[in-house]
Amino acid sequence: MEDGIFLGRVVSEVIRGTITLPTAIELYEKKRIPRAFHKAQSAFTQGELYSLRGTEMTERDQATFAEVKLWDRRPGRVMEMPPTYRTPQIFSSPWTVPSILNYDAECDADFAVDEWLMNQGDVDQKTFVSKGLRAKWWSAVHDNGVERWDQTKAKL
Repeated sequence: MEDGIFLGRVVSEVIRGTITLPTAIELYEKKRIPRAFHKAQSAFTQGELYSLRGTEMTERDQATFAEVKLWDRRPGRVMEMPPTYRTPQIFSSPWTVPSILNYDAECDADFAVDEWLMNQGDVDQKTFVSKGLRAKWWSAVHDNGVERWDQTKAKL
């Protein structure tokens, strides 16, 4: 789902005329491939943690005993654990792996476009805003699509 959201956001900037399609694809590949690799690594590790046997399983179970006891007493509530505690339940804990569970693909895509635009065109020496980034944000005034939309509606 993250890939679709990210790609949709960068392609929306192509439609707006902010960036080109090759740039959108380049930003998608540059940002999403490392994230997808990171998520795959965490999934492999999660699989290991769920598939333990013998002494490693006992070690995992002992390390999470306090979490299980607190959950039994207060299900669904924030648990009072040491600040250094990490649950092996990687995909159910935004505190253990915030880079996965707290990720916002749409914001990341928007920032990827902005980051690219920061290097496009001259930079204002007073504000440090590049010509490309300024044009994107000023498009809300200069070309917000309403005129094209009105013309399309009039044809219907």
